Amino acid sequence: MAVVLLGSAGSLAAQGETPGEGPDWAQDAERVFACRQLADPAEKLACFEREVAALETAVRGRDVLVLDREDVSEARRGLFGFNLPDIPLFGSGDDDEDEGEDEGERDGGDTGQGEDIDRLEARLVRASETATGRWLIQLDTGARWQQIDDTRMLREPRPDDTVVIRKAALGSYLASIGGARAIRVRRVE
Repeated sequence: MAVVLLGSAGSLAAQGETPGEGPDWAQDAERVFACRQLADPAEKLACFEREVAALETAVRGRDVLVLDREDVSEARRGLFGFNLPDIPLFGSGDDDEDEGEDEGERDGGDTGQGEDIDRLEARLVRASETATGRWLIQLDTGARWQQIDDTRMLREPRPDDTVVIRKAALGSYLASIGGARAIRVRRVE
């Protein structure tokens, strides 16, 4: 089971350190791992007790979040279409490829932490046409997308239509509603 630890500057306070003075949580995790290297069983146990207690305090104080791969994938699907910081959690890190992932997971769907989502499939909840003749669509995920081009649709979108949104060139997105010709969209909510 993959686990992600997310920390903040506040997590350092759980150890009595001030931000900027102590190690970040990646280094704190390394300190827990380093306990395994101690030869003396009493020292090893004391090390684990100390480091795990600091981690538990941070987790219970919500300074550190513990997420499994499924939680991360769900969050990334919910954020699809927004410009996000370039951190591995949101999927732009090439150096975070997961060991053991199969080829099906690399084909552009939602995968592990290091893979980028390039398409999303959802159901249409509602669609409304704006005064300019462009569409505003809401998906069953809660996301709302606005048409940004002038492409005319041959038929009006209907609730329960399948919507496939995919990444396009230069950070733009294309949405195909009910299998129709794609329109250019941007995420608004």
